[in-house]
Amino acid sequence: MLAQKKENIKQDTLSLVFVGDLMGHSSQFLYARQAEGGYNFEPYFEMVKPYLSEADFAIGNLETVLAGKTQNYSGYPQFNTPNAYADALKTAGFDLIVTTNNHSYDQLEAGILRTLDELEKRNLTPIGTYRNEKAQDSLVICTKKGISFALLAYTQFSNLPVPTSKKYLVNHIEIEKIEQDIKKARKKGAEIVIIHLHWGQEYQTLPNDYQKETTQAIIAAGADIIIGGHPHVLQPIEKFKTQNGATLDSGLVAYSLGNFISAQYWRYSTAGVMLRLELSKKEGKISLSRLACVPTWVLGGQKYAPLKTYKVYPAGLEARFSQNRPLAHWLTVPFSANLDLLTPALVRDMKEAYQDSQQILALYLKNQVQWDNWLVNPFFQLEPRKPTFNRLTTKQSLTFTEIKPQKQPVFQAFAGKKASKKSKKEKGKQ
Repeated sequence: MLAQKKENIKQDTLSLVFVGDLMGHSSQFLYARQAEGGYNFEPYFEMVKPYLSEADFAIGNLETVLAGKTQNYSGYPQFNTPNAYADALKTAGFDLIVTTNNHSYDQLEAGILRTLDELEKRNLTPIGTYRNEKAQDSLVICTKKGISFALLAYTQFSNLPVPTSKKYLVNHIEIEKIEQDIKKARKKGAEIVIIHLHWGQEYQTLPNDYQKETTQAIIAAGADIIIGGHPHVLQPIEKFKTQNGATLDSGLVAYSLGNFISAQYWRYSTAGVMLRLELSKKEGKISLSRLACVPTWVLGGQKYAPLKTYKVYPAGLEARFSQNRPLAHWLTVPFSANLDLLTPALVRDMKEAYQDSQQILALYLKNQVQWDNWLVNPFFQLEPRKPTFNRLTTKQSLTFTEIKPQKQPVFQAFAGKKASKKSKKEKGKQ
């Protein structure tokens, strides 16, 4: 009887894991290129795969397109990434992929359509870009463990203007449309409505006025949860009292989840978070029963160029290294070679990212966040640690909120073709 009771509780708790921006800078695919041809991005996510694959749904923002070889693979400013990137996301455990952002239209309509095709071939559900108006109107409703939710996605920007006649290709932030979509999602049976927004100002660790005003409008429209991206650094998480028929009594906005993987290597841009939300249903009532964060840190970019690789690590690992455990301890850990990459200097960078993340994410939540620990048996046990910092106020100094990124070179890969003169002139810029 006890076992049956536990099983019932388990079935009524839905776990969602959100991560930040999945960038496609050119060094990422150059380092993933295989000697025998092709690309392999899967090692990049080995250390975080347990956290993603364990969740009922793992969601990330794909800030690149899969336009194919005919468009030439490229990084910033007009992204195009090999299909193998999507293979790696699937293997890592992703389920839903947000495709609407300022880079959605980088390779024009053909890039959007081919990205949709490639994601769907791998059973990765794209959210926010569409083939036609009919597809845009048919919202995605996901149901598992007795709970149904809708994920709706919109962007504030498009680097290249989307033709008015084909605005259905990319969902933009329009409050009236979002209100209509929320109502439509409710009619289609969504008990929880989650809004993903690509918004704000890059490299700002606090939300700007546009984000705050948009948040209030979307709360008033009846959203339960709001997840943000685009600033490439973490911004705070804040709870709110829901309105206008929302299901949750207490909703949540995560203004920016930072970079999950990118070639940006200055402080704050190497830090992201795996945000786990647990929704529990008891006697027909759904609540946000748990909020947990695993801060992440990216090894990669020009600062670590000699390593010729990228790795996303749970940033809490640095505490293990600080205990001065012998190397033999790690020989029993899968992917121990990934740990061997971490020199004392890199461990210090990881620790800095972890502390920065705790400081930013807990700004409004105080002690309401659970840190690190949600898996029963990951590759390694990460011991939950409470933030050990002086809490910040919303009146931040300019040195904290206005991060000035260092310039980094643009890598060019043109599938055997020579770079244009313009590309050569831009070498050394990012």
